[in-house]
Amino acid sequence: MLDHSKTVVTQSTLASKFNDLLKGAITPFLALKLIFNHSRLLSLSLAPIISAVIVFSLMIYALLAGLWTFAHSTFIAFINSYSGIFFVLAAILTLSALSFFAVSFLTFFVSLLASPFNDILAEKTELALGESDVPHWSVGRLFRIFWIDLRKSILTLFTALIFSLGLLIPVANVLFFIGLALLNTFTFITYPQSRREHGLAKSLLWIGDHLFLSLGFGITTLLLFSIPVIDIFALPISVVGGTILFCDSNKKS
Repeated sequence: MLDHSKTVVTQSTLASKFNDLLKGAITPFLALKLIFNHSRLLSLSLAPIISAVIVFSLMIYALLAGLWTFAHSTFIAFINSYSGIFFVLAAILTLSALSFFAVSFLTFFVSLLASPFNDILAEKTELALGESDVPHWSVGRLFRIFWIDLRKSILTLFTALIFSLGLLIPVANVLFFIGLALLNTFTFITYPQSRREHGLAKSLLWIGDHLFLSLGFGITTLLLFSIPVIDIFALPISVVGGTILFCDSNKKS
């Protein structure tokens, strides 16, 4: 005979997890609304956007200046030097890995370049949300935050590379995609956490405690970063969204 109380509890738990997943997924859109409702957030959002535009403009200039031609000719020469499907697949896999590493490095560089602005944006987001206990910006705090963010960014860069290569593995790629989504949330939830000088362990613990919320947020932001042009605006949206998630979790705890 089935235990009705256990069934109700299970259904309640599943509903709660689904609600967390949905809430996380729509948070970036709530962040966009918050940005447009507060002129200060809108002006601060221009800094990471301009940083992204500058870096990607330099990349486009490098491609037009001959980098793409050099890479393409080198790739063709490499393939022509060998025969067999194994070498062709190896060459394509190597090129894909190098391309991803280049894009990841650019994203890492943009995030690092915009890190001080993102920290201020996260602080002003908390104030816009009506938070009372907000760690304020200072030069000394900025250097400590930069060191924390640097370590987290390096961890994120290499973990993202491993997870992205894992996407090439059939069936297991679903798990690696989930890993990338959680990693993306980790990247942006750390801005309000780093200002409170929370290290890697606390940030990872937060992800574990808010797993489905993190997953929903990570999936949406991953999609935003994968769309050309929109990816330029995804950085401030993700910073504000991560701050919203953190503040909401603090209110509930």
